[in-house]
Amino acid sequence: MIVKGIRLRSSSGVGRTVRHLQNGDDNDAVHFVNGTPEDIRDMHRDAISAGSKYAVRHWIIAPHRLTTREQMGAVLGHLAKEFAFDPGRAVVVEHQKRRVTADATDIHWHVLVGEVDPATGRILATSYDRIKHELIARIAEFSFGHTFVPGKHTDTVVKGLRKRNLHHIANRLEQFLDTSAPVPAEPFTHSQHQETKRKGHDLPALRRVVSLAVSEASTPDDMHRRLAKVGLKVVAGQKPETWIVVEKDAGALIGALHRLAGLRKSEINLFMDRTVQPERQDKRGATQVASRRQGLPAQDREPGTHEQDFEPAAVVQGVAAKLAELEQYASRALNRTIPDFKPTTEMRQANGASRAARDDLSREVIRRSDLQRQIADIPPLRWWSKFTGSAARRRQKKKELENVLDALEREIRRKEMAVSVCRRKEVLEEKAAKESHVATVTDIVQKQKGARSMLAVLEEARLIMEERPDMVLRGLDFVLSTANARVQRSERVEDKMLDLASIEKSP
Repeated sequence: MIVKGIRLRSSSGVGRTVRHLQNGDDNDAVHFVNGTPEDIRDMHRDAISAGSKYAVRHWIIAPHRLTTREQMGAVLGHLAKEFAFDPGRAVVVEHQKRRVTADATDIHWHVLVGEVDPATGRILATSYDRIKHELIARIAEFSFGHTFVPGKHTDTVVKGLRKRNLHHIANRLEQFLDTSAPVPAEPFTHSQHQETKRKGHDLPALRRVVSLAVSEASTPDDMHRRLAKVGLKVVAGQKPETWIVVEKDAGALIGALHRLAGLRKSEINLFMDRTVQPERQDKRGATQVASRRQGLPAQDREPGTHEQDFEPAAVVQGVAAKLAELEQYASRALNRTIPDFKPTTEMRQANGASRAARDDLSREVIRRSDLQRQIADIPPLRWWSKFTGSAARRRQKKKELENVLDALEREIRRKEMAVSVCRRKEVLEEKAAKESHVATVTDIVQKQKGARSMLAVLEEARLIMEERPDMVLRGLDFVLSTANARVQRSERVEDKMLDLASIEKSP
C-alpha cells in the first residue's frame, strides 16, 4: 500500500483537484464515499478566512491488493489519529481505474481534509508526515494480510511501531526486510504524473512503453528504434551518467530512462555504455535488463539469451495477471449493492388503471344515490290528482327515473367487474415485481457468496506463488485447484474445531 500526502495552497485554489476527483473520463468509476465537492470548496474558503497558507491536505491511498471500503475506513481512522483531525469531516472519494501493472488493484482512494479546523481554528499536524504515511501503510498491510511494501523510512517506521507498542508488527516487518530486495526508487512522483498529464501524456502508459522497449531490446540502437516508433528518443542528460527520455519532435522532457524503465541507474548505464567492447557490453546489458524485467536472476543467464529462455517468467506473469483479473471480478461482485424494491412501470400503470376504474365506479354510485333520492322525493298520488292531471305526470316521471336507474345499475355492475379485473392485474404486477426483485437479490447474494469463496481461494493462490513459485509453472488451473483444496481442508479443520468446542460446552 502506498500513502501519499499533498498540501494544496490557498493561493492556488482547489478547482483542478475537484475536477480530477469528479473526472469519470480518466476512471472507470467514481464514488464520493463521504462528503461532496462543495465540502472541499468550503475547506478552501475556511483557510482563506483564517489566513492559512495551505487549504487542503490531500492523501492518496493506493493498495497493491484488494481493499474494501470498511478497510479503507480503518486507514482513515489511522490517518485521523496520526494527524489529529475528525474523520467525520474528511471527504473520501473512491476511484476505480485499470492499472498498468498486474501487482496493483484497480481501486484507490482520495482523502481530503481542511488544513484549518473550522470549529477550533487548529491547523492540521505536519510533523514527520512521510514517516507517518509509511507507518500507516505498514499497519494497514499487516492488519489486512497484505504483503509489505517497504518505503525509504523503514528503520524509523520500525521505531515508531515499537513506540506505539506495536511490537508484533515491527517484528514481522523486520523479518520481511531480512528476506526482501532493496526498496526500489519511486518511478514518478504525483506532481510529475500530473504535469506530464497536463502536457497530454499518460505517464504510467509511457512508463510501460519505455520499460517494454528496454526489456525487449538487444542493443541500444534497437531500443532507439523501438522508442522512435512511438515518438520518443533517449538522449544524455545534464547530470553525469544520466539518460533521459524526451519527445522525438518537440524535445519536451518525459523523465529519466532508469526511472521510467524501473531499473537501477547502473544497469541502464551498463546497457547504454558502448565505449568498452561494444558488442559484448551491449549483449551483457541487454541480458541484465531483460533478466530483471522477467524477474529471474541475471547471473543465471548467458549473454545472447533468447526470448524462449524467459518462458517460465512469462508463465508466472501470466498467472499473476489472471489472478489479478479474477480478484477484480470477485471484488466487483462482492461490493455490488443490493437494490431497494421499487415499483415497476407495469405496476404503476396497473395502479393507475385500477385507481381510474375505482373513481369511475364511485361517480356512478353517486349518480345512483341521486336517482334513488329523486324517486323517493316524488309526492304520493292523492284521489284528487286524477282530476288535476298531475297523477299521469308523476307516474311518467317516476317511470323515466326508474328506467334510468335500471340502466345505471347494469353500468355499475359492469364497472364493478372492471374494477375487479384492474385490481387483480394490479396484484399480479406487484407480485411479479416482488418476485423479480427477490430473484435479483438472491442472485446478488449468491454471487457475493461465490465471490467470498473465490477471494479466499485467490488469497491462498497468492501464498502459493510466494511460497512455491515452482508450482506456478504448472499453470493457472493447477494453482487454483491446489489453492481450493487448501481452503477446503482449512474449512474442514475449522468445522472440526467448532464441533469439539460445542461438545466441550455441552453438559
